Amino acid sequence: AAGGESVAKWIDPDLLLEKCDECICVTCLAVMSEPMTARCPELHSFCRTCYVQWLVRNEGCPTCRHPVAGEQQLVRNRPLEAMILRLTIRCPTAKRAKLAPAAAMTVEEIRTELRGLGLRGLQTAGTKADLVPRLVEERSKNAGCPFMGTVGELRASHLGKCDYEPVACPNEGCAASPLRKDVPAHAAECESAPVKCPNCEDSPLRRDVLAHKAKCDRVKVACTHCEIITERRALAAHQGSCPFAKIECPNAGCGEERTRAGMPVHRAECEHEEVACVLP
Repeated sequence: AAGGESVAKWIDPDLLLEKCDECICVTCLAVMSEPMTARCPELHSFCRTCYVQWLVRNEGCPTCRHPVAGEQQLVRNRPLEAMILRLTIRCPTAKRAKLAPAAAMTVEEIRTELRGLGLRGLQTAGTKADLVPRLVEERSKNAGCPFMGTVGELRASHLGKCDYEPVACPNEGCAASPLRKDVPAHAAECESAPVKCPNCEDSPLRRDVLAHKAKCDRVKVACTHCEIITERRALAAHQGSCPFAKIECPNAGCGEERTRAGMPVHRAECEHEEVACVLP
């Protein structure tokens, strides 16, 4: 934010429910945080951070340019600070768009807004009597944070905890910033979230789960010849001895296939089987 104020401290004056020009820092144009007054004739006040950063590059008051030797000449304006902390304010995440009253809109205007809010099909059908309360309800759901309190309450216990504040997803590679209240739902479907494989010790990203499952050695798979279920890593060994696996007769010139269990019977009858000549 301007003037070096952190996002948590920078508060838009338009959020105030009462006008207070003397509470606005002319440097960052926000509601003052820790207002400091310089020893200039007009006793102008600014955010502490804004004033300190200003004096790094300048030697006078930002408003009247009266010489100010340095930070040591700044005095915390506690009366002004106390007044600011008592002002009534909305949460910075509250949406303040000026919308037409639902009852004054046409049916098509209502349907257009409902579609813009994500509703489809039967959700946008019905008479005006059906659609007006539906629009009012959807507007309420999308109105942002309902918080209304003092600046002191906002700064002390609401900012940084608001359910409607965007929060960056902690998963590397994900650019989403869901609202704090939606973080659990996002975490449950984030494609960049690691997901513990139920079969092995690996944790592939959610977007790679199917590819991992297709090659995981610990996944249970069925033998293609019998009904035995085994881990993929043991499948080759099992199929090498599976009695129901088809194998080719080893006799040169035969080429017929039988199950491994049935091969002894075939070889006993195979015309290509070599047998020892027994002379009387």
